[in-house]
Amino acid sequence: MQLSKQYNILKRTGVALLYKGPFSETTISALNELLKEKLEGEKKKNRILTVFVEMAQNVAHYSVERDEKSGIGILALRKKAHNWELNCGNAIDSSQGEFLKKKIEEIKSLSEEELKQKYNEQIRSDRPEKSKGAGLGFYEITRKSDLPLVSQFEEGEEGGIFFRLTARFLLEEGE
Repeated sequence: MQLSKQYNILKRTGVALLYKGPFSETTISALNELLKEKLEGEKKKNRILTVFVEMAQNVAHYSVERDEKSGIGILALRKKAHNWELNCGNAIDSSQGEFLKKKIEEIKSLSEEELKQKYNEQIRSDRPEKSKGAGLGFYEITRKSDLPLVSQFEEGEEGGIFFRLTARFLLEEGE
């Protein structure tokens, strides 16, 4: 596809930022700065940035597609009529897919109070087995998002699974 066509599609669909590549600490920091600029004046800027960092770290740590030291994935920030939409995606192996589906469905079923309780329990507990973080990411993403998380698991081109997570933040009146 011609680059101009891709550009026009992204423009028409409200894409404010699109990145595909390695998610190293340096890249995450640079994208965070770009997002700060894009979201200047947005009341929910800090919430969106927090969710971005959680999503980007998931790609960095868990993507099966890798360069020398970083996971490779994609990030898109899109402004829609009533909300900002932050999408992040990366390749995972099949065993991760089933675990993530169950984890996300469990988290989506929790009330706000139950979510807060699980988050606090996780803070006080040991790092989950096979986790490269504290196990707080999906709880944090869910708590900061205004609308339920959307996850998608597609069969990957090379046998694995492509995992996409979408967090949405409602626009304030007048934005």
